[in-house]
Amino acid sequence: MAEDGFKVKLHVYDLSQGLARQVSMTLLGKAIEAVWHTGLVVYEKEYYFSGGIQQDPAGKTPYGTPMRVVELGVTHVPKEVFEEYLQEISPRYTAETYSILSHNCNNFSNEVAQFLVGTTIPDYILQLPNEVMNSPMAALLGKMSLLYFFFSRIYIYIIFIRTFSLTVLRFFSIRSPRLLAHLEKAYCIILISKLNQCTLCHGIKYFAL
Repeated sequence: MAEDGFKVKLHVYDLSQGLARQVSMTLLGKAIEAVWHTGLVVYEKEYYFSGGIQQDPAGKTPYGTPMRVVELGVTHVPKEVFEEYLQEISPRYTAETYSILSHNCNNFSNEVAQFLVGTTIPDYILQLPNEVMNSPMAALLGKMSLLYFFFSRIYIYIIFIRTFSLTVLRFFSIRSPRLLAHLEKAYCIILISKLNQCTLCHGIKYFAL
């Protein structure tokens, strides 16, 4: 164990890749900054909840580059003790126990942060489900229906934009990450403008599956 402890950081990601900020006002009637995902970084590893407790080299998870890095403090818990702790809590963090409201990746990060450094992760991350449920559209759709509607639409838009952009580049036999990024931005702008043409109620009916 390091004599002066191990630094503990929180890697914060936006699963919507910026789309939540752009479409939330249209879909919810309220601005949502991001769809937060977090990973707890310590002992040069990043630990996160995704169908179970996962670990990867810090910054090398499937979620790419973190949007923010929050310094949580320094822990003196030995790595071996931490790994035993993860084994103990692992039955509570499985695909079956996942809850978008109260038992998600951010709740895992929060629990682990308290074990390591006795502090919680930023409240704005933990409050995301409540923000969505307290939006003006909650009364219209029902709170749980609204949660799944909003998050599912965000993911659908991300997949659509990335797939369509890649298809265009492959059609012209072009391999350019920079051009792919520009295409994604262009299609995102088109999608947002289409969404903004609809009122909230008609927009939901129009984009519902």
